[in-house]
This record gives sequence, C-alpha cells and structure tokens, in this order.
Amino acid sequence: MGAAYRSPKPKDLRKVIAMIRAVKSLGLETCATLGMVSDSQARELKAAGLDYYNHNLDSSPEYYQRSSRRAPFRIGSIPCRRCATLE
Repeated sequence: MGAAYRSPKPKDLRKVIAMIRAVKSLGLETCATLGMVSDSQARELKAAGLDYYNHNLDSSPEYYQRSSRRAPFRIGSIPCRRCATLE
C-alpha cells in the first residue's frame, strides 16, 4: 500500500488501518509507504497488522543540502518504526 503523505492525518490513518486489516483478513502480509509517521502512528499500524514499512531514503545527503527537503526529518521517523517492531 502506498500513499502520498508527508505524515498521515488521523482520519487518513484510520482508512489505512482499515485497509491493513482487510488485507490481513485474506491471510496476506502487509507493507505500507506513508511518509513520516510518529511513534504512536507506528504502534497503531503494527497493532492493525502491518508487517513491513517502506521509507524511501534513496537520495544522498548531498541532495538534501541542495534541496528544500531535509533528510534529518525523514531519517527521524525510522526509530519510531523500530519501537513498534515494524520491519
């Protein structure tokens, strides 16, 4: 499941959680790409059955120095997924 979020809003997260539960009910593994998520959002996603979380960090640190986007904010969301034990 992929979505274009910088950070999902609560109403959007509820929809994603419903989709995760529906996919899990079919006996399938789940993976999501939702941008930056907070610790509590990561725990909610895990509780819903999310197995894997993909977060694209495919640009070099040099790119972020020339861009309006900042890598530390993106990298900062990785530990919250670890605390929720998402792969």
